[in-house]
Amino acid sequence: MCIRYLNIRHFHHFPLFVGVGHQDNIQNKPLSFTCRKLDTETADNICSLFPCVNWNFIDNPDLDVGCEKLIETINNCTDIAAPEKSVKILANKVIREPWHTKALQKSSHTLNKLFRKKTQNTPDHDSQSEYKRYRNLYNELKRKARKSYYCGMFNMFKNDVKNTWKTLRPLTDWKKICAKNLSLRMPLYISTNYRT
Repeated sequence: MCIRYLNIRHFHHFPLFVGVGHQDNIQNKPLSFTCRKLDTETADNICSLFPCVNWNFIDNPDLDVGCEKLIETINNCTDIAAPEKSVKILANKVIREPWHTKALQKSSHTLNKLFRKKTQNTPDHDSQSEYKRYRNLYNELKRKARKSYYCGMFNMFKNDVKNTWKTLRPLTDWKKICAKNLSLRMPLYISTNYRT
C-alpha cells in the first residue's frame, strides 16, 4: 500500500494529516530455474563420451582424490551431452495454489482483460456490468474449486491424522498463529521466572 500524506491544517503545534492511499500493483515474479533434458537419448550420448575419457586418475592411491576426479569427469560428460538450460515461466502461467486449475487461470486472464477494458471506458458503459458479472462468476467458481479440492483432500485423509494436519496448516496459517501466541506469552514467562 502506497500512502501519501497531505498536510491539511495546523492546530496549535500539531499538524493534521490525512492519508490518501492506493494499492500498488504487486506483480508476482516469474519462476526461473535451470534444468537438463535427461532422457534415454541423452543418457546414450553421455555413455558414448566415456570411452574418450582418460581414466588414469582411477589408479590414484588417494581414494578422496579419485572420487572427486570421477565425479568431475561424469559432470563434464553430462555438461557436454546435456547442458543446463535456464527456464523462465511467466508469473501468469504459474499455478500457485493446488486448487487453481488451468480453466480458472484462463478465466483470470479474461477477467484482467475485462478490467482493462472497464477502466478505459466511462462508468455507464456496458463493459462495467460485463466486468462485474464476470468477476462475480469467477469468484464463485474459485470458491467452489477451493472448497471441492479441500473436501476431496479431507475425504482422502479422513483416517490419516498426519496428512489431515498437513492439509489444515496452509489453510489456518498455523505457524503465524503459533509465533504470535509465543510472542504474547514470552514476556509473561520471563517476568514470572525473573521474580522467583
